[in-house]
Amino acid sequence: MDGRPTSNEPSTSDPGSNSIEGYTVTEQDAAAAVEDEPPLSTDDRTWAEIRAYRRVLTYVLHVGAEPGFEIDESSIRSMHFMHTGATGKMCA
Repeated sequence: MDGRPTSNEPSTSDPGSNSIEGYTVTEQDAAAAVEDEPPLSTDDRTWAEIRAYRRVLTYVLHVGAEPGFEIDESSIRSMHFMHTGATGKMCA
């Protein structure tokens, strides 16, 4: 193993892993997101965004390893739905 996470090994040691697209959480809340536990100090909107990003990135890690998988319009729409939900708005 070269130190990089594999598709079954989430990153918890990367210093930047607790911030994405302007949303930042504490290291403890980042660990809670990985363990699918409730946050200790993050507000509801930020937590919903972090969980939505986690859903999409988990999807990418799993399907990206499948033979023949390609990023196409359908996969982009699927990822968008996972992030925003059926309403097109941020998803909890």
